[in-house]
Amino acid sequence: MLTTTLLALALLATPAAAGTAPGPVAGAHPPPEPQRDFQEPPAGTEADRRLWRALQQATGFAALHMARIGQSAYRIRYGAYYQGLDARPEPAAGELRRRLERAAVEADQALPPDGGRLRACRYTLLDLEQRMDQLDDPAIAAELPRFRAAAADCAARLSALVAKLEPRARALEAALLEVDAFLGRAVQIPLGDLDEPDQPRPGDATGGRR
Repeated sequence: MLTTTLLALALLATPAAAGTAPGPVAGAHPPPEPQRDFQEPPAGTEADRRLWRALQQATGFAALHMARIGQSAYRIRYGAYYQGLDARPEPAAGELRRRLERAAVEADQALPPDGGRLRACRYTLLDLEQRMDQLDDPAIAAELPRFRAAAADCAARLSALVAKLEPRARALEAALLEVDAFLGRAVQIPLGDLDEPDQPRPGDATGGRR
């Protein structure tokens, strides 16, 4: 009986029995903060969010299509495509060579000499992103129109570049696939079919005679 009484008194003396919530455990880590999805724009006006998306997509696609042309140029240069076709006596080999060379020249000519200023436009995107959700700061709100204008200029210029590069990259990849099939080579996966492309500055894709 005495043991039961002492146990009851001990339970009544605990914080839970007294209606007091237990305090934090010493050494416990705070819950992690939610991670931002960097494929989505930060908080801001709907117009700023649309502009962010337009520039983010334009920079990504411009880099992708330049990399596609760069990968194809690498294959032509180090895969001895022209030499392989020149060694074949069939008339079809000559036609494929001309088609591949034409596609390579047109793709190379579509590349911007300044690389599309992708690096500068990425910084422009970052400038906009860092200010979109701080419109309550008068100084930031006053300078934001300048960064919006720079972002809009980048988005328009890179979108035009994407429209120019994409068909050239696609035509060059298609020509390479035809040559691979004709020469009996293993088919290469075009970079446009990959999720995470590298972004090299492509070199000359013309490779042999003109």
